[in-house]
Amino acid sequence: MENNFSHTFNVTGIYMIHNNISKKSYIGSAVNIYKRIFGSSSWSHLRALVENRHINTYLQNAYNKHGVSAFSFKILEICSKELLLSREQYYLDTFLYAQDPLKFRKKAYNICPTAGSPLGRKMSASTKAKFSIS
Repeated sequence: MENNFSHTFNVTGIYMIHNNISKKSYIGSAVNIYKRIFGSSSWSHLRALVENRHINTYLQNAYNKHGVSAFSFKILEICSKELLLSREQYYLDTFLYAQDPLKFRKKAYNICPTAGSPLGRKMSASTKAKFSIS
């Protein structure tokens, strides 16, 4: 029998993981926001954080320091798959000042100020190993 629960939360759009203590945030986009944040796959943000293996060390360190209760998970916008990257960039620019490197570092857990871009990401050997395992 098919699980209707996963279909109930199949929302495409932009989301934010916000640290209520430090006021820093991570903004991302997903075809299925619920699965990306809370799902059981190895790519789920929450699962990776709980297992102390999130690829984003800034976010992982904050989670380790403050715990899950310090974070809120918000849907910023529901949009079509085709608009994901442009809308994610809008929120990176608007909320996290992606065009200003100093402000961006103070406000963002995002590694790169460009939505969907690997530019600026430097993977350590352990990060590369995590990708291989996944």
